Amino acid sequence: MAVVVKYDNGDEDELTDYTVNTDKFDTSKVGKTSVTVSSKEGSVELPCTVVEAKDAKWRKVVFGQSSNYDKQDEGISGVTADDYGTVNGKINVRSWNGSGKITQDHDGISYYYTTVDGNEDFRVTADIKVNKYLEHDNNDTKRSGQEAFGIMARDVIPLTGEDGKIVTDESKAKKDSEGVSQPLDNGAVFASNMVICGGYSGTGYPADKSTKDYDKIINMNRINLIVREGVTATDGGGKRIGPYAINSEFPKEGNTYRVTLERMNGGLYAKCYDYQTGKTQTTVYNDDSFLTVQSDKVYVGFFTSRWADIDVSNVEFRTSDRSTDQKVAEKEEEPATAGISFKTKGYSTSENYGFDLATSDSKGKVTIKVNDAVVAQNVDMADTQHFTAKLKNNTANKIVAVYTPDKSLNLSSYEPIVVRKTIARKLQQMLLHFMFLHRVVSMAMVQRKILLILIQQSVFARLVRQFSLPVVYTTEHQELIFL
Repeated sequence: MAVVVKYDNGDEDELTDYTVNTDKFDTSKVGKTSVTVSSKEGSVELPCTVVEAKDAKWRKVVFGQSSNYDKQDEGISGVTADDYGTVNGKINVRSWNGSGKITQDHDGISYYYTTVDGNEDFRVTADIKVNKYLEHDNNDTKRSGQEAFGIMARDVIPLTGEDGKIVTDESKAKKDSEGVSQPLDNGAVFASNMVICGGYSGTGYPADKSTKDYDKIINMNRINLIVREGVTATDGGGKRIGPYAINSEFPKEGNTYRVTLERMNGGLYAKCYDYQTGKTQTTVYNDDSFLTVQSDKVYVGFFTSRWADIDVSNVEFRTSDRSTDQKVAEKEEEPATAGISFKTKGYSTSENYGFDLATSDSKGKVTIKVNDAVVAQNVDMADTQHFTAKLKNNTANKIVAVYTPDKSLNLSSYEPIVVRKTIARKLQQMLLHFMFLHRVVSMAMVQRKILLILIQQSVFARLVRQFSLPVVYTTEHQELIFL
């Protein structure tokens, strides 16, 4: 047990000098009780619940599309347990020769499981040894993304109805000699809300190095936490969330991992200890409501899919009362990096200039100066905002924006960010002298009407029309001045 002092700002200090008072802790009867932890920093009473010991009954089932449920005798799929019905000794779970699949919306698996009431928490921990994984000699570059193994919890499995057909309601299922609902091996499409804690990638290995997120995808086949939620019927649906890494290495054949999946009063906790590296990694998922959508039971156990063969041993399993269980810790999000940038061109032909500023991963306030004059002060910024300013002619107009991120956000820095932009605005006078090849005509002698005809016929007249340039004719200098 770890005892810490948690301060209002979120900081924590672990205590080594404390006492635990168990005077009120009564284990002689089922019900609520408590223990008190005390230190020089103060004391806290921790509520506890004593529950009746349960003898969990474990069963096997092979089901789902392409599960090869009918080839268990050949060793292609299925479960073999040293002490069937319990988790004593070793349990072998296998899905080979493309047996089954884990897809976005349904499963085909070999499964060794027990049943938990939907209002109970649970914790399952086991050593999982990878005997075989992936079709091509454990070569990750050949993966399909549907191979998987590990611990799984789900809200429904196929049960045997009185008429021999699939049911998911425990009250309508046949019972065996111990009163446990009988599972039904089958090859039909079967979907469930579920969570996986184990080997899984969910995507094929990318052949093209220019693929988006290439570096991320090539390292995705590891021990992960994956959730599927939103399933309302067994014929498919829902969405996959994750994967979230709880190990960074590809699960090679022969590797062994100590894997934990725990339901904790409103959320899920996953942990993996890698026997090969000695490293431990954890993650949390802050919801568990999806585990009781299609039934009031949760099925928890060990599974394989597609191309996987594992041995499970040293299993620890327990259930607990949600009312006094610890809540799952909120997952700490990585701080974002605030940013702001101009979305505009670097020039303008107009005095009235419009430009956009866009924030990234943040919101805050911005102050803008144009040629040292404030044009916007402490304006709220989120996403993209439009601003306007008056530009000076024939000069480099300097725009400076100072952005201060909102301190209520989880950011890597709250220091003001300064961005600059220089906008050029030029108006040039174009002097056009008309020369006629057949004769020289004094512009001072040309009547206005003739002059207009000449302009219309000239190449430069097209420029006038195209750019709407104002024209002034001066007889004194015999010039056409385009302003």
